[in-house]
Amino acid sequence: NLPNGKDIIETLEKLDKTCEFCLKHKSRVKPHRKVGIPQGSMFNELVAIDLKMLKCGTWIVHLIDTVTRFSAAARIENKSAEEILTKIFQNWISIFGRFVKLISDNG
Repeated sequence: NLPNGKDIIETLEKLDKTCEFCLKHKSRVKPHRKVGIPQGSMFNELVAIDLKMLKCGTWIVHLIDTVTRFSAAARIENKSAEEILTKIFQNWISIFGRFVKLISDNG
């Protein structure tokens, strides 16, 4: 039985506030964005998607939450819409629920 997305987020937020290593190495300065990519204000509001080819020739679909930078990736057999949508549902939506908006570089 898998934990739901809300439980995972609460656990990650607790770890972020209590982890000694995280607190020691966390940057206190917010990075300045160099490009005008839209940004969300809460987890799962805005998710970026990209297709990448690994050195071995395998293609993956990579999903990244723009607020937390949490990411998930899955190997894809081909770049068809059906294959990509299946992986999005299996590796993101079934765990965290639906995102509000999905952005890509149209690549």
